[in-house]
Amino acid sequence: MTIMGKTISEFTIHTGLSDKQKRQLIAFTKYDTASHKNTSDWITSDGHMGRFSSLEKLNEWLLKGRTIYTLNDNNNNLLGIIWFGQKELSKEFKLGITFAIRTYPIPGDLFTGADSLPAILSGIKIGARGKGIAYPFMINAFYKYVNGNDYKKIRNKRIWLEVEKGNIPAVSLYKKFGFEQVIINKSEGVGKILMMLPYTGETLKSYLEDKLSYVSLFPQINVFIKREG
Repeated sequence: MTIMGKTISEFTIHTGLSDKQKRQLIAFTKYDTASHKNTSDWITSDGHMGRFSSLEKLNEWLLKGRTIYTLNDNNNNLLGIIWFGQKELSKEFKLGITFAIRTYPIPGDLFTGADSLPAILSGIKIGARGKGIAYPFMINAFYKYVNGNDYKKIRNKRIWLEVEKGNIPAVSLYKKFGFEQVIINKSEGVGKILMMLPYTGETLKSYLEDKLSYVSLFPQINVFIKREG
């Protein structure tokens, strides 16, 4: 399969995190220094250890209730993660569900010189970052989520996110998907942009149905719909 002029291996998408993927997520978070400035996964803005900085922190985060989708290679190694969680931010805009996505590079690209690749990442030979995979990954995950029980149980169904203003690739991805910037009182942290999807419920489902025609260009990811949809 060729995407953006590059030959890639097969990707699959699954629900939840295996024990192996938990360890891989922590390792990626530690060594992917490019993500440190744009997320609170390793260190929070106030200097505390982030949600993926240790197994203890990760398990604490999971207890908050998250719907998780992982992007995997053929050996179920972690290449990316998407999560949704109930978190009300604004009753005026009915912002009730937070969303986030991470994709990771080839692990070998994170290490130079005498640095040694952690064993938990050594079997990963492909990466998902920079291959045009994030967009169809989002389409699949959103489609599955809004047709599932977790979404149905939430009253305020508008999905929102915060992104660093300087993270231009991420802002562009979210705008391409349909997110719009919104400004509300006390909504934004310093240097961050608040964005929301303007669609909810059946309107959002119809919007995603239209986007599935794009996913058909990526049959190796579309397997997710056929398997679990």
